[in-house]
Amino acid sequence: MTRSGPCSTPSSAGRPRSTACAGSSCWQSRVRPLLVVFENLHWIDAETQTFLNRLVDGLQGTRILLLVNYRPEYRHGWANKTYYGQVRLDPLAPESAEALLSTLLGNAPDLLPLKSLLIERTQGNPFFLEESTRTLIETKVVVGRRGAFHLASPLVEHSRARHGAGHPGRPHRSAGPRGEAPAQSAAVIGREFSLPLLQAVMGGKR
Repeated sequence: MTRSGPCSTPSSAGRPRSTACAGSSCWQSRVRPLLVVFENLHWIDAETQTFLNRLVDGLQGTRILLLVNYRPEYRHGWANKTYYGQVRLDPLAPESAEALLSTLLGNAPDLLPLKSLLIERTQGNPFFLEESTRTLIETKVVVGRRGAFHLASPLVEHSRARHGAGHPGRPHRSAGPRGEAPAQSAAVIGREFSLPLLQAVMGGKR
């Protein structure tokens, strides 16, 4: 399996490189079936989009299964392909979102406020819920193991804080690593979030 995400490479060699990469993938599929995964196409750059378009155009007759995911604002021209199919992933109902979080985090009583906050902020988007959970685990806001986590510290200070506006859009690359990390953390929390919660997700960084 080949897994890829939006990448950035020098655009000067864009056309030859994208053509060569697409051709290489098709050649590999002759040797064995190939699964190619592209994630978060709503953050895709121009050169990766060019490669992806060339790959899609050449898929028919190959042994390649191409899986992609993206948010509704992303647009492409593949819908008229006979070998294209789309599975719409709608927001989860509150009870389903709760069940997902219980599977990932567990049912510790101190997690109830956090679960409610995540469901509210992500509006039931399963991708956001999963990414938010992963971020909270990696930054040790919650500690434990899969299905048996608990809060590392009380959530009271976060829930009392004033909310700031956030938007789950693409991080601004010119901000560099220091600016990109807060944007990515804000993206997985949801459209609105408290500053203390964002700081907690980032491990206390400002």
